[in-house]
Amino acid sequence: MDSSRSGREDHILVVDKTPDDLERVDQALCTFFPDIQIDTAQTLDQYQQKLKDDQFDIVILDQDLTSGTELIELIFRLKTEDYEPSVIVVAKNPAVQVLNELYKFGCHRCIVKDDRWLEELGTAVDYLIRLRKVAHENLILRAKLTEANMLLREKNERLDEFSATVAHDIRGPLGGLSMKLEYLLDQYGELFDDRANLLLQRSLGSTSRLIELVQSMYDYAKLGSQVSEMEDVDLNALIHDVFEDLHFPDELDIQVQLDELPIVWGAPALLRRVFMNLVSNAVRYNDKSPVKISFRLGALHKRAFGELIEILVEDNGPGLPEDEDEKTLFSLFQRGKSGERDSEGSGVGLAVVKRIVELHYGEVHIAKGEGSGACFSVLLPIEPMNIIG
Repeated sequence: MDSSRSGREDHILVVDKTPDDLERVDQALCTFFPDIQIDTAQTLDQYQQKLKDDQFDIVILDQDLTSGTELIELIFRLKTEDYEPSVIVVAKNPAVQVLNELYKFGCHRCIVKDDRWLEELGTAVDYLIRLRKVAHENLILRAKLTEANMLLREKNERLDEFSATVAHDIRGPLGGLSMKLEYLLDQYGELFDDRANLLLQRSLGSTSRLIELVQSMYDYAKLGSQVSEMEDVDLNALIHDVFEDLHFPDELDIQVQLDELPIVWGAPALLRRVFMNLVSNAVRYNDKSPVKISFRLGALHKRAFGELIEILVEDNGPGLPEDEDEKTLFSLFQRGKSGERDSEGSGVGLAVVKRIVELHYGEVHIAKGEGSGACFSVLLPIEPMNIIG
C-alpha cells in the first residue's frame, strides 16, 4: 500500500471502547501509513473533547460505542463541521437498515469486524486519504482559476477602459477638424479652384470615415460593461424586433424563415446587436432578389460550465470568400467582399458579434449551410453559466 503523500500530515481519530481494538487499529494504521497522526478516544466524552480541540481528516467510529440512532447523530454532527471529515464505521453485526441509514447520513465506509477487517480498514483509509488529497488539490486549483479569472477580467476591463478613453480623446479633435473643413467649403469654396475643392471634399470624407471608425472602436470597447445584467431572452421575439428596427426599404424583397427558437440566457440589448449585425450583413452583401434569410435551430452543445444551443443564420447571397478564415473574418475593421448591393460599412460588425457572443461564454463560427450563401453558427447559453470566478 503506497503511503507516500505530499503536503500536510493526515490526522485520524479512532473511537473504540475496547482498548485491545484501539491498540490493534493504531498499530495497523501506523504500519500502513507511517506518516499519519493518530488520536484515540474510548468514550463519547473523550470523542467530543477531541473534536473541540483539533481537526481530523478521517474519523473511525466503533458501532458498539453507542446505539444506531446515536451513531447516526454523531455522523450527522461530523458532517456539519467546516472541515467535514471522512467517516468510517466499524461494526460486528450491522443490521441492513442501520447500514442504509449510516450511508444516507454521510458514512463513507462501513467495515464488518471479521478476520480481515484491519486489512480492509487500511484499504478504506488509503482510499479516503487519496480522495481527500484530490479534493484538496481541486480546491487549490479552483482557487487559482478563480483568481486568474478575476485578474483576467480586471485586465480586460482596464484594456476596454483604455481603448474607450483613447477613442473618446481622438473623436473630439476629429470632430473639430471635420467642422473646420465644412466651414472652409461653405464659406470659401467659391474662392478655390476645382482641384482645391476636390481635395477639401475628399479630406472631409476621410475625416467623416475616421470619426465613424473611432466611434465604432468606442462602442466596441464599451461592450463588456453592458453584460452585467443577464436574463431569459426570447429569440423569436428578439429577431422580429430586429427586422422592425432595421427599416429596410420597401423595394427590397426580404423573405425570412424563422424556426421556433428557444429561450436563451443573455443580455437582451447585446443579443439584439448580434442578430442585427448578422441580418444587416446578409442584406448588405446580398446580390440576389429576393433576399432570403433563415434562422434555424441547431444542435445542443454540452460544456463543463453549461449547455449551449446552436442557432444557424444563413442567407442566399454570394457566400464567404474561400480564402478568408474565421480569424480574419471576425477581426476588427475587416469588411466582407460585396455583392451587387452597397457595401459601405466600418468593418466591425462581425467583430462585435464575436465579442458579444464570447461575453456570453458562447461561440460563433462559419458553418456549412444548405445553400451557397453565408452561414453562421451562433452558440448561446440556455441557462446561467457555472463559470469559476
